[in-house]
Amino acid sequence: MKWNTKGRRVSSAIFRPLLEVLESRIAPAVAVWTGADAPFGNNNWSDSGNWVSGYVPHVGDDVAFPASAFSYKSNNDFATSPNPAVIGNIHFPDPVAYTLTGNALILNGGITDDSGANNFIQFAGITLGFSQTFVETVSGPGSVRPGLVINSPIDLNGNVLALESFDYNLANEIGEHSDRGDHPGNHQRQRRDRQVRNRGLATGGRQFLYRPHRD
Repeated sequence: MKWNTKGRRVSSAIFRPLLEVLESRIAPAVAVWTGADAPFGNNNWSDSGNWVSGYVPHVGDDVAFPASAFSYKSNNDFATSPNPAVIGNIHFPDPVAYTLTGNALILNGGITDDSGANNFIQFAGITLGFSQTFVETVSGPGSVRPGLVINSPIDLNGNVLALESFDYNLANEIGEHSDRGDHPGNHQRQRRDRQVRNRGLATGGRQFLYRPHRD
């Protein structure tokens, strides 16, 4: 026991902080498509030769499809049993047109199309793992307006799907729509909201919310 200058006893106990072990969390990686083996007849996702550094997408990873690839045709051959492959975000960063085909998958992080090109998606099915957004960020030039075409059954799986686009194409390709407001014309941002009603998609009659960009 120690004494202070006023003759009072002072505890000599030492405070030792405790460390708590937290759960480990790994951020999703980004698998970047090269299509390097496509010229040899293999454009499958399971082929490590088709991805940068041989990194094949793992569960929840984002996938990107750049202009630097050898092939713009990419096929999801991942097995669907017992469960489909789980992908984070699908990203088209460059002004080239891709065609994605293949097996059904679970999508957790939406689709981002920065290309301004005609990207075509035709998986056997898309099931939403979480609420998310399919977004086109670039409007196509001239009278021919490129857009993201999704020709896959989409199962909302109890989630909300928002669509954001400069153009009509994305909403038109997904299903029947009803508009409120005036058509702004080419090269202008749409200035109204749109509800897209399901037709021929596995969504149980749920509606999509179409939210154009605003100035």
